Amino acid sequence: YAKKCMFNDALAMLQNALRLQLSHESADNELSIANTYHNLGGVYFEKQNYKMALRMYEEDLQITQRKLGDQEEVAETLSSIGHIYRKLQDYEKARDRYEECLRMRHVTLNDDDLRVVSTLSNLAFVAKMNKASTKKHSRCITTNLSDGSMVQPMHYTMKLVKHHFSPSCRNTRMY
Repeated sequence: YAKKCMFNDALAMLQNALRLQLSHESADNELSIANTYHNLGGVYFEKQNYKMALRMYEEDLQITQRKLGDQEEVAETLSSIGHIYRKLQDYEKARDRYEECLRMRHVTLNDDDLRVVSTLSNLAFVAKMNKASTKKHSRCITTNLSDGSMVQPMHYTMKLVKHHFSPSCRNTRMY
């Protein structure tokens, strides 16, 4: 339902799935529960209910960090939380989540992976919105992180940076 942008139906189905998963909670299905929280977060985000989206993503994050550590699923959730803070115009919190996401992605992905580039683009956007000094060219993304390090992993044509700024009805995580 979420992929068809039928958000009310998706919410009902996901909430029912979560109730069933929680009633049969075990160590074996914790990642499925986290996945359902993640998908609920995406639906609430699309419905512009950012408070509930944040709550769902935080539940997902608690489980995935505990079960998986520093893996792409955790980075994806951190990025989604960053998107919420962007929408709420809390650019410092958005930057913090994007930076944490980028650190994880640098461990698990190559610098030219589109998810790394997208995270850098998100960092550049929040830096711009914070009126921080950010050097951004049409062929290169450079971002200063709050720890003082500078990230410039590659020269990339901006056309390759697809619009990955928000979770969408096409961006649900399935296991």
